[in-house]
Amino acid sequence: PKNLEKVCNHDLFEGTVGISANKAVNEGKLLISNLHSGVIDFDVKEIFSEFGVLKKAAVHYNFSGQSQGTAEVIFASKQAALRAIDHYNAVPLDGRPMKIQIV
Repeated sequence: PKNLEKVCNHDLFEGTVGISANKAVNEGKLLISNLHSGVIDFDVKEIFSEFGVLKKAAVHYNFSGQSQGTAEVIFASKQAALRAIDHYNAVPLDGRPMKIQIV
């Protein structure tokens, strides 16, 4: 589908709602980049779980199964995500400094 938005008309609300409206307001989603190709899902889960409850932690792979050097981590709370950024942004993992941003 090219257009994921729909117009909502309601007596209390009128506007456009995108797919992101279904996200939990308080969750914290991180994009981690500059990962070594040997980093796997387990590593990401182990490292980031110390900051709070994880809803998702996954390395991104291409169609041939090679790591793209990025991962997505979703915390149950935005505060946990911010703590993870403060603690691990620019910290080396397997010799490469992680770049972490909230998305």
